[in-house]
Amino acid sequence: CRRGAALGAPLAAHRRHRAASGRSKHEFGESFLRIHRNALVATPHISGIEKDTGGTWHVTLKGLDKRLAVSRRHAAAVRRWARR
Repeated sequence: CRRGAALGAPLAAHRRHRAASGRSKHEFGESFLRIHRNALVATPHISGIEKDTGGTWHVTLKGLDKRLAVSRRHAAAVRRWARR
């Protein structure tokens, strides 16, 4: 069972798919934001980002209580997206 499967209906907002990891930003446009090498999030479903006490950034999605961790490699891009 994949981790993302527990998210239910908003799974479309949280894409964990290896085939997608090789696609360029041009294919997804502004519709998706990479938060990890194997995780994309649909930007319209993002309700916020926050940093925990350990310094890890997390994305929160509309309608979900679960926070998704952002890798250190992608944290700067996620913060830039949030400032727009």
